[in-house]
Formats: sequence, structure tokens, C-alpha cells
Amino acid sequence: MYKSRVIVIVFFITGLWGAMIMRGVYLQLVPNPQFEKIKHRQFSRMIKLSSRRGDILDRKGKELAVSVTSYSLFADPKIIKDPYATAKKLARHFRVSFRSVYNKIKNKKKRFVWLRRRLDREEYDKIQGWKIRGLAFKEEFKRIYPNKSLAAPVLGFVGREQQGLDGLEKKFESVLSGDGKKVSVQRDARGRALVEDGRIFASTPEGSDVYLTIDKELQYWVEDQLQQAVREHDAESAWAVVLNPENSEILAMANYPSYDPNRAYKSNKNRRNKTIHDVYETGSVMKAFSVGGALDRGIVEPNTRINTENGVFRIGKRKIKEADKSHYFKELTVSEIISYSSNVGTSKIALMMTDKALYETLMGFGFGEKSGVGLLGEARGLLSEPPWRDHLTANISFGHGVAVTALQVANAYAAIANGGELNRPYIIKEIRDVEKGEVIKTKKKTIRRVLTEKNAGLMKMMLSSVVAEGGSGYKARIYGYPVAGKTGTAQKVDPNGRGYLPGHYISNFSGFVPANDPRYVIYVAVDSPKKQGYYASTVAAPIFRNIAKFALRREGATPVYFSDSDLVRQNQVVEEEVSDPPHVLSLKNIPDRLDPPTVMPALEGLTLKEALIKLHGVDVDIDIRGEGRVLSTRPKEGEPLKKRAQLRLRPTVIQ
Repeated sequence: MYKSRVIVIVFFITGLWGAMIMRGVYLQLVPNPQFEKIKHRQFSRMIKLSSRRGDILDRKGKELAVSVTSYSLFADPKIIKDPYATAKKLARHFRVSFRSVYNKIKNKKKRFVWLRRRLDREEYDKIQGWKIRGLAFKEEFKRIYPNKSLAAPVLGFVGREQQGLDGLEKKFESVLSGDGKKVSVQRDARGRALVEDGRIFASTPEGSDVYLTIDKELQYWVEDQLQQAVREHDAESAWAVVLNPENSEILAMANYPSYDPNRAYKSNKNRRNKTIHDVYETGSVMKAFSVGGALDRGIVEPNTRINTENGVFRIGKRKIKEADKSHYFKELTVSEIISYSSNVGTSKIALMMTDKALYETLMGFGFGEKSGVGLLGEARGLLSEPPWRDHLTANISFGHGVAVTALQVANAYAAIANGGELNRPYIIKEIRDVEKGEVIKTKKKTIRRVLTEKNAGLMKMMLSSVVAEGGSGYKARIYGYPVAGKTGTAQKVDPNGRGYLPGHYISNFSGFVPANDPRYVIYVAVDSPKKQGYYASTVAAPIFRNIAKFALRREGATPVYFSDSDLVRQNQVVEEEVSDPPHVLSLKNIPDRLDPPTVMPALEGLTLKEALIKLHGVDVDIDIRGEGRVLSTRPKEGEPLKKRAQLRLRPTVIQ
């Protein structure tokens, strides 16, 4: 009986072990989805890896913002043998309080705490050398702006988790950051992620690289010129935009003062991109669009004479005055109105147009709406819809009562420079997806035609006269290169109430070079200059000249001089029924000449200003007997010019 029981027990135990072994063999050899899930959940862990943030580069591939490898230190408090000694060592290394470190690693129930993010290789090697169990590293990326403040308000900056917080970094966050990737990391029996040599290794996805239209070298030069101007004139700030007039790509977009995006979290100042965020009255820079609109509607022509009321024009109970008494004239041509920057003349042209036509003209040039550049925070500007009172129509015609952005002005001048087409400005040249090998390029987009090609050409010539001797933009001239542009000096609107800030002005200049074949459109503005005057002719025009000179000479542009074939004569721009005698217009006002004339040039029919420019550099005595156009000269046309030659004038003003 006893023996039988033993045999039964042995067979039972043997059968039980056999069943367990068979079950084990079955579990090991026969796949089971449910058990696979449990196994995966127990012994592996999914970690989401951030992509390496794509670079931002200039048009030539020079780095503006890059991501570099860094090492983030973390701890597993449960396996740190001596938290006190470890905290003391870490506090001494990082120069922080012992208590701040010790409080993080003393709790043995915690399995993960960050100690320091994004350390460099040198610090990584040093801490690794301590060989403290429970300290480990995770590879991460750190955003670096190698040029510090260069184009900072345009680029923006990133946060501690490398997410874009401003500027292009925020605008193109999804493009730069990429899609990210999840990887499986093995865990030990205690559930900890296995690390090798103190670091977690995994393949890293890549974000796309963004190439800008900005030229790094030109951007640096523009910012340097703005910095010098702010210091020289004791101004609050300055900003500038440089465009390619052919397609409105942005070659430079500068602000001063700026900030260092590597340390953006330490300061909230100077982050605003004034070229697209700030709206303000520009003053006479807007006259080009008022006159251009009148030309395009056939209301005036370059030689149309306007009664400028000796500098004071009454509209009801109000007066329109010239900014400078030296520009008080009884009568000026439309070309001279631009050259002398006549408020009265521009006002009369605007009133001839009507408020509706002026409004349509300004809207056509892109004012009152976003330019479409696609940058964050771009302002529309302020342009109210008509009807307007006559006084407001006059004010708007010369840049008061309308608020615009720097980019809007620059792009509108680009429309004049390229022959009358308004293009959408852009700053992204192309986006390159490194992983997929795809390249997305930005193409030129024409919004609308704002001037006929003929009238755009006339505007270019009239704007060229602004830099002639006696013109308001004389200090913007560049010897060897014809310049076209317009000055503007406007009172600064009080941001805290109605009216203007006493003694505060916006001095600005917008133009393009070379005038005959524009390659660069440049707009410059200086806020509240206090030293050496505040007029744009002495503050903004020289900055324009320095930027344009650098751009042209760096490009190796050949100096340009006009010949007779470049001149537009009256019979080309005036209808046949006009009976006034023909005379040469505009381009003669450009002062860029190789040598002064040696024989008496053709002066009959020219204004005094035009005659003086033709005789620039010649030693002559001028005998003025009246006012108006030149009727006769001595010596006669074609005769040799001798010292003390006389130029006589007699009244020929046409009312």
C-alpha cells in the first residue's frame, strides 16, 4: 500500500514537471501575440527623440542659426550610493548651491531627475571621468547663433526645449524641427533604460534646412551703418531694408539696436523687427506714389507747371507750407516738385486727382495691406477709406495722415524701379529636406501692375533729379552711379496720445541704384535723431549712399554715365496738341559727369537749376536778370567756354 502511494506521488510529480516543461517549451517556441505584448511592455521602453533642428543659412549657404550636439546630465537617485558627496561635487562644479542639488538626488524613490541640460563636450568628459554610478547623459542638440546679433529680430530664437519662440524660428517651427522619431530602448529588471557609457544612443532624425534670400555680408554692413548713424546722431533706433527690384527678394533686413538670440531669455528688449512691425508716417517719401498715380491717370506730365503759391497754400482755414523757406517758389514743374520736395505742389496734384483716386493709387502700391512676406507680426499700416477732407487729402499726398511699414515703402519703390510691377516680397529662398532629398524653391510672384512701363521710367528720371545739386537728396549721390530716390522727414506720432512728440522725427530715405538699371532698392529710417539735425537729407541720405556704394562695389558694378540716348525729350511725353516749345527733361539733373563741359551747352529753354547743373564745375559768372527759363546765353551754344563767361536770363515764366 505504501509502495503504491509512493509510485503515484512520483508519477504525479513527474507528470506535473513534464507538463510545466512542455508548457515552457510551448511558450518559448510557439508565438503568442498577447505574451509578446507583455514581454515588450516589461523589458522595453519607447522614447521619442527630437529631430536635429534644421539650419538657417543665407543665400550663399553661410550659417545664421545651427544646431550642435550637446549632453544633458540626469540622475537615478535610487542607485546613487552617496547622495551627499555627489551633490557636493556637482554643486562645486556647476557653481550652484549644495542644497539645490542635494534636494534633487536625496529621494531614493525617484528614478529620474534632470541635473543640467545641454553641456559641452569638455564638461561631459570631466563628469564621465568621475565614474559615479547613477549619473548618466542623454545626447541633445543646442541652438547656436554664430553671428550673435546679426539679423536677430528676423531669425528669432528658441526656448529651452529647442522650440521656436519668435521670428523665423517660430514661423517655420514644423519645417525646422522635423517630424521626430520614436525608438525602443531596452530596460533592465528594475525598469531602467539601459545606457551605454553613460549615454542613450539612437539614430537622430533631421529637420529641414531653410535658406534665406539675405546676403550675410550685406546684412552685416547695413547693421554696421545703422549702428554708426544711431551713435553719430544720438538717435533712438534705426532700421533698413534692401530688396532686389526684379523680384522683391529681401537681401537685407536690419534693425539697430538688436539683441543676442543666444541669450534671448536674459532680455526682452530690442526683439521687435521694426521693418515689418512698426507703422509710422514717412513724410515726403510718399510723394513719389502720389505723383506716379497722377502720371498714370494722365492728370499731369513731368513738364506740367503748377502754381506753388510762393510756398503757402490755403485750404479752408488751414495752410500747407513748404518744409524749407528756400523752397518757396511761385511755380514749379512736376519734375521740380519732386526734386525740391514741394508740399504745396504735391498737394495740388493730389487735389487734381481726387481723394478716391489717391486712395486707389496708394492701395495699388501695397499700402493698407500686408505685403505677403509671411513673417510673423507684419502690420497692415493705416490708410483710411475716403471720403477725405481736402486738407487730409493734401496731407496724405506728402506722407502725413497715413502710416506704413518700411517693407511696404521699399517694395513700392521696387515697383517703380522694375518698370511698374508690384511683386510680393519674400525672404525664403528655398527649403531643403535633408532626409527626403526634396528642395522647395520660392518663385517670383507679381501681384499687379501699378504703373505703365513708360510712366515708371519717367518716375525714375524725376527721382534721379532729387540727388542733383540743389535737390533734397544730394547727399545720397554716388560718383559714377546714377541714383534715384526721395527724402522724407516726418514728425513722430505720440504713441501715448493724440498729436506728435515735440522734437521727435523719423528721418528716412528710399531709392534705388543704378537709376538707369536698378539692382538694389534701399530704404533707411532713423528714429528721433538729436545731433547734427534731423532732416533726412543730412541723416538718412548718407546712410543710403554708404549702403549702396558697398553693394555696388562689392558686386563689381561698372560705373555708369548717361549719354544723349538716355535723355527723354518733351515730344516723347507730351501730346502733340501741346504748343509749348520742347526742352530736355530730368536726366540732365543727374550730377554724375566725367568732366565739366568745355563749350557752351544748349541751355535755352532750361530752368535756372537745370542750367546750373549743366555748367557744374565750370568757372562762370552768372548774370541773372529776371526769373524763369533761359532765353539766351553768352557765349552762344557751341562756343568755347572761357573764364568769367556770362549767363543771362530774362522773365519767361508761363502762368
